[in-house]
Amino acid sequence: PLPTPPTDQPQSLSLRYHAELSALRWSLRQRYGLKTVIAQSPLMRRVLEQVGLARVSHLPVHFVGPRGVGKEHLARAIHQEAESPVGSFVPLDCRQSPFQTLKRLLHPEADDVPAGALRPRTLFLIDVEQMPRDVQERLLTEYQTDGVNLTRRLPLPRLISSSIEHLPDAVEDERLLPELRLLLTTLPFAVPTFL
Repeated sequence: PLPTPPTDQPQSLSLRYHAELSALRWSLRQRYGLKTVIAQSPLMRRVLEQVGLARVSHLPVHFVGPRGVGKEHLARAIHQEAESPVGSFVPLDCRQSPFQTLKRLLHPEADDVPAGALRPRTLFLIDVEQMPRDVQERLLTEYQTDGVNLTRRLPLPRLISSSIEHLPDAVEDERLLPELRLLLTTLPFAVPTFL
């Protein structure tokens, strides 16, 4: 349950919403912080130390490991513990057709984006090795502009990706562009199957 703001004095609607938003952010930090990650094995403790270092940078992070080992939880921990508090965490499943979703996320000035929508700060690409080729090319085009949306001069969301296989294998099978692999694997982490 979320803590309720004190109601001993009348508040404006905006102050009440601000208090509720702060309570939600606090709840998310408690749920997805680095302290919530179970790390008993030496390998997992090492991953946790690396994740702690990755949270203070804006470099792309890539997690590789089988499904169910907590890659999304680690990505959310990096997002929640980052120094920049504004922006949302957006998971994008690359096994589906993510082209229109990616267009809306990277170009918030488009007509189909609702007014007041929160700009994403972190884009989490799930199973990136399954991303269609045209979406890979679009993503590369966007991020080869020094990470800035040229239309509005806004910073692009931080990229965090995950895969169940090593990306060099996907590049060798021509399912993943080599340039995209280089972009995504600046900080690669292998997540072990045991905690």
